[in-house]
Amino acid sequence: MINHFPNHYELTRKDLLVKNIKRYRKDLEREGNPLAERADGPGKYLYLDFIPVTFVLPADYNMFVEEYRKSPQSTWIMKPCGKSQGAGIFLINKLSKLKKWSREAKTPFNPNLTKESYVISRYIDNPLLIGSKKFDLRLYVLITSFRPLKAYLFKLGFCRFCTVKYDTSVQELDNMYVHLTNVSVQKHGVNASPSLTSTTVNDRILKYKLIDNIVSVVLPPDGMPDVKWNKSPSPEALGNFELLLDEELAAQDEREGSSNKYRGSSLSKWK
Repeated sequence: MINHFPNHYELTRKDLLVKNIKRYRKDLEREGNPLAERADGPGKYLYLDFIPVTFVLPADYNMFVEEYRKSPQSTWIMKPCGKSQGAGIFLINKLSKLKKWSREAKTPFNPNLTKESYVISRYIDNPLLIGSKKFDLRLYVLITSFRPLKAYLFKLGFCRFCTVKYDTSVQELDNMYVHLTNVSVQKHGVNASPSLTSTTVNDRILKYKLIDNIVSVVLPPDGMPDVKWNKSPSPEALGNFELLLDEELAAQDEREGSSNKYRGSSLSKWK
């Protein structure tokens, strides 16, 4: 069983994900798709503002500086494109800090030189908190096909928490226990791992159900792998998964003039 699609890094690597989201926005705008409707303010969208303003460094350094100078009091977060588990992440609130980091890296900002790429995003400094602490939701989505797109959402999930209460003061800018929920950073917390390793009894039960349900969804009813199978599992085979998106069903609803207008009209707009 293969758990990666070819070129999956186009969605899982930070800099490529940013590039593809921006390209998706432009494609929708060219088509006149209502999803690309603009909001008040330059670069603002009504429905596609699900990521903060982001640039790739060093390539987009000049564009970042231009944006930074519009709101010099903002805080920005930097993440290395090719790393995970919170490694190499830090926050800045002054352009001088970015220049200092560049000097310490011993390579000036020059797109023609090879150095590790970073994404820099405007930091969301007023996040939703639980118990005055930052958290994130870990949800699992199973993709069984990209053409046509078929996606299933796992109903079970968990939260990851910071171990220190959120604080926007400059003194806590470098305290990753305040800002990052990564398990590798919050080593002394009780967070579950987003990987398939388990850290608690409940976590082990969740991961067992996840793997069992994945096998049930991706295999035909007879349990034997078959590339000709249309990957349309029965409701009983879904287990804790529920259908999130199926382009084939959406197209079928359109053709048949389904009475379920909401589903037929909304799903068909996905690309």
